[in-house]
This record gives sequence, C-alpha cells and structure tokens, in this order.
Amino acid sequence: MKRFCHACGTEQALDATFCEECGETLRPPRSAAGAAAQIASAPAPAPSAGAPSARPGRQRRPWTPKTLALVAAAAVLVLGGGGAAWWALASRDATEAELREGLKDWLATDAKKQLNRPCLSNFDYAKSPVYIDAGNQQAVDWLTALTQAELYTGPDPVVQQGLFGARLLRYEKTPKAAQFVSGRQLCAASTLGLESLKFDPKAVLKQEGQRIQPGTARILWADRADWSLVAPFKSEFDGQFSTEERAVRWIAQDQGWRALTQAEQEAAQAKLPRGGDQGHQTDADGVSLWGRLSGLFSGLTGSTPESVAEAAFRAQQDCDPKRFSEYFREPSITQEVMQTQMTMYCAIQARSADKGDKIASLKSTRVGGAGDKVRVRLDVTFASGKTDSQVLIVEKVDGRWWSRLNL
Repeated sequence: MKRFCHACGTEQALDATFCEECGETLRPPRSAAGAAAQIASAPAPAPSAGAPSARPGRQRRPWTPKTLALVAAAAVLVLGGGGAAWWALASRDATEAELREGLKDWLATDAKKQLNRPCLSNFDYAKSPVYIDAGNQQAVDWLTALTQAELYTGPDPVVQQGLFGARLLRYEKTPKAAQFVSGRQLCAASTLGLESLKFDPKAVLKQEGQRIQPGTARILWADRADWSLVAPFKSEFDGQFSTEERAVRWIAQDQGWRALTQAEQEAAQAKLPRGGDQGHQTDADGVSLWGRLSGLFSGLTGSTPESVAEAAFRAQQDCDPKRFSEYFREPSITQEVMQTQMTMYCAIQARSADKGDKIASLKSTRVGGAGDKVRVRLDVTFASGKTDSQVLIVEKVDGRWWSRLNL
C-alpha cells in the first residue's frame, strides 16, 4: 500500500517517521492502527521530579537536505554584494586583466602628465588665416605639405599694398585641423595606450588595511595621425612615438584594482616610517624596512634607473632641496648637508641667466653599467630651445635605485 504525507502529499516510505520533503511528522500507517491505538491507550509515564513540563504545540521539525540548501543559498545572497566581492579580491592575487582595467583612468589623466605629447611648435598653428610671403620658399613648402595633409586650404594669392607691394599667399585651417591643433602647436596624437604590464602578484604591500600592487607599465601614444607618417612630418615625429616604461601602483577596491595617481603615491610615501629605529629595521632578505617600502611607493622613482635619473634631474632643475635629497644619494654626505648644498646652488641659479628655463622634453637612455650600478644619459630640451646632455650614475641601495652625485 502506498503512503503519502498528509501535509504536502509527497509519497513516503512505509516505515518513515518524518516527511523527507517538508519535515512534517507522519501519521502512523493504517496497517498499524491497532498498535497505534494500544500505544495511545497506555498510561503515560509519570514525569520525573525536576523535569521540565512539556510545552503544548507542534513538534519541532528536523533540518532536511532541502532546508539546508535553502539556508546556504540565502547566505550566498546576503554576501553576494560588496562584501563578497571585497572578500574574494582580498583573498586572491591580482590578474593582468584587472590591472589593465584599473589603468584606464590613469592613462587618460595622470600618465599624460608624464609623457610629452608629440607636437610641433615650429609655426603658430593657432592663427587662421595665415599670410606667407611668396618669396619665403621654406614657409611655402611647409604650408604646401599642410595643405596636402588637408589641414589647411590654399594658397590664395594676395597683393599687399604698400611701399614694395609684396605678394602674399593666404592659407586657412580646415575643420579637420581642429582635432590636431592644441594652442599654438600641431599634435599628432592625443590618446595613450598600454603596450604591456609587468608585476609580481606576490609583492603586494599591505598598509593601513589596504592592499597595494606595485608594477610597471609600458605606455605609448596610440592614435598617431596618418598624415604624420609621410614626409616632411615623419622625420619630425618618429622620435616622439617610442614606448616608455612607468612605475604604477594599484590599490584594491570593492570592484577591482585602481591605479594610484602621482599625488596619492606621494601621500602614501609620506606616511611611511623614516628615521630613528624604524629606519634600521630589516626584513628576511636583509633589506631595510624604509628601503623596501620606499621602493614600492616611489611612484615614478625607485623602480628603474631611467625614471630615477629623470626625477633627480627634474628635482635639481626645479631647485627643490627636499626632493633633491630623496633622489640623490652620496654615502659621504648626509641628507641634511645635501639639502644645504642644494639650497646654496638654487640661490646662485636664481641669479643666473638661465633661471626660469623650464624642461620641454626629457629622454633617458641607459648607456652602460650592469647589475646594481648603471649609467644613464639624459637628453634635455628646454622651453627656450636650448639643449643639454649629461650622464648620471644610478645604483641600487636598500632595494631601490638612487642617483649618485658623481663627485
């Protein structure tokens, strides 16, 4: 004879006591009615002294497999928001896909401050129309090239009235030029792209409950204009489209990883312990605590010899004694003495004819050395048009790169 639960109707085994579907206490089978009646008519045993009296009401149902599954699903739903995402991110390594995604805002803002945009400033591209003396063949050739690139229209001949009645040629910018003209410059790209990433997922730094992933990104201007690939523009722009490596720091967030801005990296570096007994603590590799953390948080400095040489030169050019002492190192001179010497240098520099000459472009190239001591050549172009070239010695100490004073 088949048997069914009186509460939910699910078929049950003949000897089952509880329903496997809903947990309801099953009524005795009909074939055992006499035994059930006998049990029901038997006198109940007297309760023992001190035993709690039974409370009337429905008997508590046991946990069934289905109930346990429902409870587990509810727990997953509760944790399925930001808490679960944070826990999953906090308990595993960063992936390259996540770090690439976290670089998008950085590439569009902070990275653009670090790379010189490929632009030409040999002509005032803000003006339109422009008038060129027909006898100035060099200028005419350049405007002819701009016209062939569909950036200008012309020429329209104009006879200038006056003492000599010079013959001028009139050119005017096209709508196409608007996307390439920035101020007085003509620029061949505006968007930075990512070529490759390099990071060690095991080198994550934990500070104040946050996880920081250090690494490097090779970036380049990715949207080079077609007209810049033909003469006479190609030779002007080729050197400005090389790939450059920059240090990056990502911070773990609820929805992934985000690249820190330069300002955030400097703020994080300022919080690191420095000086006193803390500055002499070492890790298992014998590297000082300050050297290890400073190398991780040094932003554009401390990651490659080239980036250190560039930062050191900029600190010297900006006459910033504090930054100067952070990027230059000389074992025989204390940081305080170095800052004092830099202050004196800046005072002399302020009275020189070169004061205020800003850096227009700076390119670093490794030219020698090996291991923890290399030489880096800096080729500098200033806003005034003056150029300079010098070689710095850069060496690794306490886990990060420092520029030597070359004394």
